[in-house]
Amino acid sequence: MSSPTAQKRARPTAPTAPELVVSGDDVLELMAYLLASAELCMSEPYHYGSFRLLDGASRLAGYAIGGGQARDEAWLTALKREIDDHKGLLMWDRDAYIAYLQEVTGKVAEHIKRETPP
Repeated sequence: MSSPTAQKRARPTAPTAPELVVSGDDVLELMAYLLASAELCMSEPYHYGSFRLLDGASRLAGYAIGGGQARDEAWLTALKREIDDHKGLLMWDRDAYIAYLQEVTGKVAEHIKRETPP
């Protein structure tokens, strides 16, 4: 029997959500990328860390799309394309880059709210 606190924390899952399977090679590639990024964050300018996280999110979206199991593949494909189009802003328009980070975070949060059953 679960506690009331555990019941409050449990997130319901959509009944039609397909199981996402990521290949072992993809997991190792993303893990290596994230670990190398963590190490590089110790010596690079601090904004580069956010770029690497944004790029990691794009890579993860690509794995989901490539596996053909993304619940909302069209939305995820558009989001990946948008991220890839905006991540370079760090190099030439830092204010726009920071604004985009806030925008894309809100966009994903809104999508999760819409797609998560009450």
